[in-house]
Amino acid sequence: MVCLSQNQKDSTLTINLRKTFARVVYFIEQTNQGKSKESILKELELTESEFQFLLDCMLEISSLKDNEAYITSIEINNNVFIGGSYMTKDNKDLLSF
Repeated sequence: MVCLSQNQKDSTLTINLRKTFARVVYFIEQTNQGKSKESILKELELTESEFQFLLDCMLEISSLKDNEAYITSIEINNNVFIGGSYMTKDNKDLLSF
């Protein structure tokens, strides 16, 4: 599954999960500290519609069932279904799909 950006600067962009997680976590932290949504989005250099697009993509990803989407890699010739796939670092699972 690919979420295409509606950003007029480049309509072929896909979201980057790592950066999207970081932006959402930063947004939550700053909201908890009392900052306004407008000021946080300005710091993140995102428009309201760009931020909503990221949230919509994350919600779409979160509603997928196992084997409903797959991961494509330049290193792997075959598609890998999301069910049963993990992101790991130093032998520790960080994220399951």
